[in-house]
Amino acid sequence: MLKKIDSFGDKYITLKRSPKLDAVFFRLSHSADHSLIWFVLGVIRFVILRDERDFARFIIVMAVESGLTNGPIKYIFRRSRPHEREGTYKKGEKLPYGLRMPITSSFPSGHAVSAMCAACMLSSGYPMVAFFVFPLGLLVAYTRLYTRMHHLSDVLAGLALGLFFGYLATRFLVF
Repeated sequence: MLKKIDSFGDKYITLKRSPKLDAVFFRLSHSADHSLIWFVLGVIRFVILRDERDFARFIIVMAVESGLTNGPIKYIFRRSRPHEREGTYKKGEKLPYGLRMPITSSFPSGHAVSAMCAACMLSSGYPMVAFFVFPLGLLVAYTRLYTRMHHLSDVLAGLALGLFFGYLATRFLVF
């Protein structure tokens, strides 16, 4: 089943690479390494709302989400990445636009998990913010397909897990 989903993604969803698209998608993917883009947006939310507890909860949830995703969850699956199977990048090769070579399992996409989790928290109580952060999160998740760091099934699972973590955070913590 996963192979069919991934083949569909490779054939119909992942754009053909070009220098102009590389500049956009590699940079955006890099900006989401270690959830940097989401922490920047969290700081902006904090500056606007002036609620230290809200910001502290955001940081704690993002840290717990990352720890669970990049620790036990990825450890369970231990899936190789598309670029490893295809030989897209050579071992030790420096990737374009500062993108780093991940060392964890491909499944699920940590970028997708953090994107959806952060989008849920950042837009909580402010529905208009959702029109910005959710599309941005989907775009970040897409960059992982484009850069060949993840399979489509990795990204879809990451999006679902991120929404689940985000739901739990906004349901049981005050945001």
